[in-house]
Amino acid sequence: MLRPDRGKVGQAGNNRLWRVVVGRFEAGIAHQGKVGEMKNQFDGVVVNELRRFEASLEAIARNLRGKQILTPSEKSLVQDAYSSLKEELRAAKKYGTVGGAKRQQSETERLFFSPAVNRALQSLTAPTNSNPLTSRWRSGLFGAQHEISYRLHGLEKYLAEGN
Repeated sequence: MLRPDRGKVGQAGNNRLWRVVVGRFEAGIAHQGKVGEMKNQFDGVVVNELRRFEASLEAIARNLRGKQILTPSEKSLVQDAYSSLKEELRAAKKYGTVGGAKRQQSETERLFFSPAVNRALQSLTAPTNSNPLTSRWRSGLFGAQHEISYRLHGLEKYLAEGN
């Protein structure tokens, strides 16, 4: 899936970008000592990453909605987007952190991000090279969207309550 602001989903540059963003927040916490302020900014990064996953899942599902047949180029595009998303989710699952960085999880990553990523990845069981129009693809996308949306809603409610 192509994005005007970031290029192809799952592109290696995206992971480097998130590592830079996360590193800056961590450096800011350590250097400035403004833990509360930096924590809130990092919480925003977690929210944005979950929204990005949610939007990617929705875009893939939208490309399949109502279709009985896919052209070879449509099939390839959808499979590439699905494959890239699964790679990103696997990278995020490895350490349970935004960008897949090896570091201690923040509270919001531990409570919301990691469970959302793990459950979404468990839902995406269809092989990346299989036919995107199968019910296994659709049910997997629906399940993954549900998990991300559910955890995102919980995170937004958690942050609104001032935790």
